[in-house]
Amino acid sequence: MSEPGRPEQPGQQQIQDRGPVHPSSPNEQPPDPPRELEPEPIETRQFTAQDRQWLAWVSGKSVAGSGGYGLAMMVAVHFALEDEPDRPTHEALLPRGQFAGLFDDELRTLLGRATPIVIPRTEPG
Repeated sequence: MSEPGRPEQPGQQQIQDRGPVHPSSPNEQPPDPPRELEPEPIETRQFTAQDRQWLAWVSGKSVAGSGGYGLAMMVAVHFALEDEPDRPTHEALLPRGQFAGLFDDELRTLLGRATPIVIPRTEPG
């Protein structure tokens, strides 16, 4: 059966939606849920941007999406000036596994699109 206004193509089969897939026998179990991924090695990259020396590193990981399967794995990349390495100023999200292969030009582009990290001021008192 074709959609209204669309003729059927010769040799084209219609696919029926059969709903969610269930195990075919009572003894068959669904696959295990995703496991925790191994941590990525900590790598700090040094590069020049805006006439200053910067450091970049993966500071955390997460997943995005819904359900237990097919989630998008992401990492947070922090950027800090080389003379203040313990004070990151920007953060960007990147698909997991891409950080180590970025060229310096790509790090500069990522820094340019990164979100500034706002550190709340603490009032004395």
